[in-house]
Amino acid sequence: MANSLRLLIIEGKDDDALLEVEELREWGFDPDFQRVDTAEDLEVALQAGPWDAILADDNMPSFTGLDALRIVRSHEIDIPFVLVSGMIGEERAVEAMKSGVNDYIMKGNLARLAPAIERELREATVRRERRQALDSSAQLEQKVAERTAALSAEIEERKRAEKTVQQQRQFLEKTIESLTHPFYVIDAHDRTILLANSASGFGVTPSETTCYALTHKQDQPCNGASCPCPLDIMKKTRERVTAEHSHYDSDGNPRCCEIHGYPVLDDAGNLVQMIAYTLDISERKRAEAERKKLEEQLHHAQKMEALGTLVGGGIAHDFNNILTAIIGFGSLIQMDTDKADPRAHHLDEILRAADRAVNLTRSLLTFGRKQMIEARPVNLNGVIRDVNEIIRDVEKMLTRLLREDIELKTSLAEGNLMVMADRGQIQQVLMDLATNARDAMQGGGTLTIGTMAFEMDEAFDKTYGYGKAGEYALIMVSYSEPFSTTKEVGKGTGLGLSACYGIIKQHRGYIDCYSEPGRGTTFRIYLPRIDAVEEEAKSVPPAPSLGGNETILLAEDDAQVRIVTRMTLETFGYEVIEAANGKEAIARFMEHEDEIKLIILNVIMPKMNGKDAYDEIRKLRPGAMALFTSGYPADVFHQEDVVENGFHFIAKPSTPTDLLRKVRGLLDG
Repeated sequence: MANSLRLLIIEGKDDDALLEVEELREWGFDPDFQRVDTAEDLEVALQAGPWDAILADDNMPSFTGLDALRIVRSHEIDIPFVLVSGMIGEERAVEAMKSGVNDYIMKGNLARLAPAIERELREATVRRERRQALDSSAQLEQKVAERTAALSAEIEERKRAEKTVQQQRQFLEKTIESLTHPFYVIDAHDRTILLANSASGFGVTPSETTCYALTHKQDQPCNGASCPCPLDIMKKTRERVTAEHSHYDSDGNPRCCEIHGYPVLDDAGNLVQMIAYTLDISERKRAEAERKKLEEQLHHAQKMEALGTLVGGGIAHDFNNILTAIIGFGSLIQMDTDKADPRAHHLDEILRAADRAVNLTRSLLTFGRKQMIEARPVNLNGVIRDVNEIIRDVEKMLTRLLREDIELKTSLAEGNLMVMADRGQIQQVLMDLATNARDAMQGGGTLTIGTMAFEMDEAFDKTYGYGKAGEYALIMVSYSEPFSTTKEVGKGTGLGLSACYGIIKQHRGYIDCYSEPGRGTTFRIYLPRIDAVEEEAKSVPPAPSLGGNETILLAEDDAQVRIVTRMTLETFGYEVIEAANGKEAIARFMEHEDEIKLIILNVIMPKMNGKDAYDEIRKLRPGAMALFTSGYPADVFHQEDVVENGFHFIAKPSTPTDLLRKVRGLLDG
């Protein structure tokens, strides 16, 4: 059953509000919502409450999210308040959190919205219960103080009339008995309990029972340095004591309690009794621990975001340039090496390792949401079989991915399971899951990778909270141990499964995990099926038709990439004119305008980038033909803009064959 949610949305756009509501519905909420976009409407809506939660855009025409927060807080109501913004800087986010915003969500990452709402609803409940407990505590303190004074008066009265003392004692006992929290009067000398209510578990007049027998189930006083006895503290200070202490319930389970102790002194100022009541704060402690855990998760998420920014900002570019040189020079040597040459095998291994490095870089960029997948029709059964070979290759190079005590089995569906997928990315997902399985099965076991056709319906979505009706290819990765982190605290990056999730989401698929002690772990990956024929994935050897005698202007700032590209083109007959930046490219074009048939331009270069250089060249020759290339991720140079404007593009790293085929196609086209 969906969880009802009274939701007030402060948002200037209906579409954004509906997206947020839809996201919450997918997570199992049943939002009853109202959208407002002015301060006046907000005041009216708050009067018409109550509301369970408030979502607010930070940037609206009439007022900001923080303006809305101040209006809400002026009503002195404790409602979870979450900013949902399309763009918010770090300083603005810090200001919002300091102002009392419970959380902030980027509109581009609404997947965090439902968990944040769940968390804030739980914490609001805890705060409400805590206020109620504090109110009760204040009332109880007042009553205890009043009764302490009454008890002192009764002691004096006892000297005058035994009957009056007895009546007062009965009255006090009944009053204490009505208290819902455990209440004790403890003898300071031998620690016997002189008085206790039923909430303590021993009734009003326990016979010869000590405080440590009652609260600790032991036969000697507690003296733990980390959890000192409140009575020992009071003997030293003769003052009121409030301390956290461990008590044990009737079943022997530890409970975290807050002890409020009040001293009873004789005429000489000696402590004779301690009056105490206890509050069980175990749930509050658990809530605090959960909050700390969430804060640690947030810190980890921030580290992952920083890693994604670092990778996307420049490291991937450097990797791609280095890999372009390795793949290019290696491929040129391979073209001139006879297959019977013993060194040919070493060359194959070098290029295979470079290809794995390419996939690793793509996985890092996918993790940072900066890699555009190269989806094409793929038969999943073929991918699974390729993974078997990849696993064996990794065993040779990394001293075994799977140990000898782990058996690998595959169970593939009959026929083809066609999906639109990036083969290398899907293989990387399976590699990461196989690595997790290996680390989990310390005592050995069986890793099974299987495929099957699966039809997802609306009932699946209602049951599991995700999915879209249709036909899917299902990949199952199973092993015999329950899933858990394999790294110590503070170690590991969390990148493996995060990258897997990112890759599957980019493929418009789903991934979940079922794990249970004694039954093992199964990861299920759902990828939408298509009706298509698998593209031929194997590279075609360079043919004479890829060569030519045209003159090509090559503008590339990385010297190694420029050299290997020039050598590749010259090997196949082309004349190459080099330039190290955009301005130099324009100068070389002006010198050889009549000869140059094609321009290869790196998108991002010093002094002038490739796009601006091409714009200047087209002023000299409007029909000049160009091929753009870059090692940066797509979001750095807006690859979509390049493609949408009709420009031709090839990403680094690329093989010489891919480059030659692209060049020949443009010249012939």
